[in-house]
Amino acid sequence: MRSKSHVSVVLGVLIGYVRRLWRAGFAAAPFSVSAAEQANYAHLYWDSFGFGVLSGSTISFVAIYAVRVGAGALQVSLLSSGPAVVNLMFSLPAGRWLGRQQLGPATFRAGAVARLGYLVLCALPWIARPVLMPMALLALLLFVAVPNTFWAVGFNALFADTVAPEHRGFVVGRRSVILGISQVLVSLLCGAVLSRLVFPLGYQIVFVLGAVGGGLSIYHLGRVQSDDVPRVRVGSAAQLTIGSEVRSGDAFGGGTALRFLTRAQQTPLLKLALLRGSFGSFIGAYFLFYTIQFITVPLIPLYAVQTLRLPDSVVSIGSALFFIGMGLSATLLFRLSVRWGHRLVLVGAALLYLCYPLLNAVARGPLMYYAAHLVGGGVWGVLNAALLNRLMERVPEDDRPGHMALHNIALHLGILCGSSLAPVLAGAMGVREALFAGAGLRVVAGIVFWLYG
Repeated sequence: MRSKSHVSVVLGVLIGYVRRLWRAGFAAAPFSVSAAEQANYAHLYWDSFGFGVLSGSTISFVAIYAVRVGAGALQVSLLSSGPAVVNLMFSLPAGRWLGRQQLGPATFRAGAVARLGYLVLCALPWIARPVLMPMALLALLLFVAVPNTFWAVGFNALFADTVAPEHRGFVVGRRSVILGISQVLVSLLCGAVLSRLVFPLGYQIVFVLGAVGGGLSIYHLGRVQSDDVPRVRVGSAAQLTIGSEVRSGDAFGGGTALRFLTRAQQTPLLKLALLRGSFGSFIGAYFLFYTIQFITVPLIPLYAVQTLRLPDSVVSIGSALFFIGMGLSATLLFRLSVRWGHRLVLVGAALLYLCYPLLNAVARGPLMYYAAHLVGGGVWGVLNAALLNRLMERVPEDDRPGHMALHNIALHLGILCGSSLAPVLAGAMGVREALFAGAGLRVVAGIVFWLYG
C-alpha cells in the first residue's frame, strides 16, 4: 500500500509538471519559418524525444544494472572515468575530422554506430558469463564512447548550421520540454517493467527501449538538412549557447556530460598559454568542482542497491523525480540570473549542491531517497545552466573554441579524477561516510567558485 501511495504522489506531481512544461514550451512560435526550417525543427524535436527515451532508460539504469550484476565501487566508477578518458583522447581529433566531412552524414554515421552499441547491451546477458558481466559491460560502454564523442561534437556544429541564431532559444526551449517529459515518463515505465519481470529480463527490456529511443533520435537527426555553411562565425556566442542542453549530472550520465562545439577551421584549439592568466584559476575552479562532483556519482547507485536495498521501482521513481526537479528549477534560472548575476547564482547553486549526496547519505528508506533526488535535481537544474552562463561571461568572443577546448579538458579530467577517488574513499571510509565527505567537499568547491569563479 505504501508503495502505491508513493506512486500516486509522484504521478500527481508529474501531471502538474507536464501541464506546466506544455504551457511554457508549446506556445506558438513568435517568428515565421520556411518549410525547410520547419521540417528541420520537427526532426530536432523528435531527436530530443528519442534521446529522452534513451536517457530515461539505458543511461539512467546502466549503473544500477552494473551493481546488480556484481560491480563494485571501482568498476562502477570506471563507467564514468572510462568514457571521460575516451572523450579526452578523441574530442579534438573529432572536431578536426568533422571539419573536413559533410557534416550531416558524418554525424549520423557516428551516432548510428553508438546506437548499435546500445543494441548489443540488450543481448549482453546472453553473451557474457555472469562472472565477466561487469567487465563486459564496461568494455561495451567504452566502445560506445568513441562514436558518441564524434556524434556529440558533430551535433553541436549541425545544430549551429541548421537553426538560425534568432530561433535557437525557442528551439532549445522546446527540445528541453520534450526531453524532460520523455525522461520522466520513460523512467516510470522502466520502473514498472523492472518490478514485474525477472532479472535480467526486465533490464533487457529497458535496454531495448533505450536502443529504440536512440535509434529514433539518430534517424531524425539524419533527416536534418544542412548546407554545411555555418550561419555565424565558428566559435561565436550564438553557437556555444547550444551547450545549455546539458543531458547529465548526478543522474549518472557522465558519458554524455556537457557538449560544446569544437569545430573550428585552421585554428589550434589547444592553447595552454591561456592558463597563465586569470582564466587559468577560473578553469581550475571548474576542474575542482567536476572532480568533487564525480566523487559521489558512482557511489549513489552502490548505496541505493547495496546499503538501502531499494527495489528497481523505487529507483525509477527517484530518477523521475530528479528529472522533474531539473525541469521545474530550470524555469527559475532567468529570474535568478537577472537579480543576482551569473556568478552569484553559480556560487549559491554549487554550495546548495551538497544536498544531493547529504540527503542520500541520511536516507534509510524510500522517502528520503525521493527527497534527495527531487531536491538534487532541482539544484542541478539551476547549477547546470549557471556553469555554462558564467563560462560564457569569462570566455572572450574572439577565441571561444580555444577556451572551450580547455574547459572540455577540465571537465573530463575532473570526471576521471573524481571517479578514480570514489572507490578509494569508499574503501577507506565506507560508502555512506564517503557520501558525507563528498557533501562537505562540495562546500569547498562552492567557496573556490566564490574566490576564483
